[in-house]
Amino acid sequence: MTQRARRHFLEQALLDGLRALDVPELLQLQIEHNSVEGEWETGVVSPSLCSLTCRLARLKKFLGHDPQPGFKHMGVRQGFPDPNSKINMLRGFNFEGIAVAALKHQLGPAVIGCAPTLLFRHRYQGDDPLLSMWVRRAKARGSYNADGSRADELENGMVFAGHPDVMVQDPDHDHTLALVQVKCPRISKCERIKKMGPREALETYRVQMITEMYIGRAMGWPIERSYLLIGTMEGNFTGAKHGSDPYLDVIELPWHPSMRMVPEEIARDLVIDADAASTTLNLPAAYPERAWDSYPCSYCNYSRLGNFETISCTEHQEWERYEKTGVTRLTEELPGEADGRVVRMRRRRSV
Repeated sequence: MTQRARRHFLEQALLDGLRALDVPELLQLQIEHNSVEGEWETGVVSPSLCSLTCRLARLKKFLGHDPQPGFKHMGVRQGFPDPNSKINMLRGFNFEGIAVAALKHQLGPAVIGCAPTLLFRHRYQGDDPLLSMWVRRAKARGSYNADGSRADELENGMVFAGHPDVMVQDPDHDHTLALVQVKCPRISKCERIKKMGPREALETYRVQMITEMYIGRAMGWPIERSYLLIGTMEGNFTGAKHGSDPYLDVIELPWHPSMRMVPEEIARDLVIDADAASTTLNLPAAYPERAWDSYPCSYCNYSRLGNFETISCTEHQEWERYEKTGVTRLTEELPGEADGRVVRMRRRRSV
């Protein structure tokens, strides 16, 4: 008999935690984890923002643009609420809640913190003038107006912020600090990762992992690596032996000093694009309209095409107009017959 390969400590802790905790306990811990409201900001460089491949969508997220002007909603595709997106998001939240509960149970104090209460936030103060001189108006932390609302303040320096899923002491590397990003993609993605190897997963999640490590290290946390913990709510692949453990995979990404260029370069692009949008209304190039029904446009919160139901992602002025007047081209009243802009059409004489 061949000796069974030793499991990664995260994989082993998750499995042992699932064995130790009964279903009612897991449900309660999952509810507690998912019911805690985190502090989410716009106008910051976050790991999820950096993961967007479309430069225009990245800018709109950074500026705080809703999927449609005035329409605040999660789980949206192309400007409309999307059931598939919501199922995918809920699957991820639920698996994260289960995984965090199991890891806490098994690793104990080795779990330093977890989302959403674990907040990474760093204001850039380096030697890059584009990033260090960036100014934005933000809600002051700890300062309030007379009516109890949070006061405004001007922040100098680009802000990087995020909520890592888990931060742990790594027993495999002398208890140095490591981040854990928990992902629960659909089973077809897991099958591709198993078949094609870590590169398939890192193509999707690498930038997020790098950005989280960058922010944490900038805050002073000596983070040495990030782990991608992947699982599936289906348990295992079709054809797996009865009684086998659920599919889990752990992919390691060690920190390298060159990685700091990834989030900083994205931040520079955001500064340039935000200044151009506010001064000349020039926007980053969007994907061609013919690509509206293919990735990434088909998965985007914003609609690539504009029509009588949606506002296109390139109609930047409509978001600006809504902020000032609360009106868009879809909600404004049509001009009456007496309006000089209305051209009356003569009826064709019937034969």
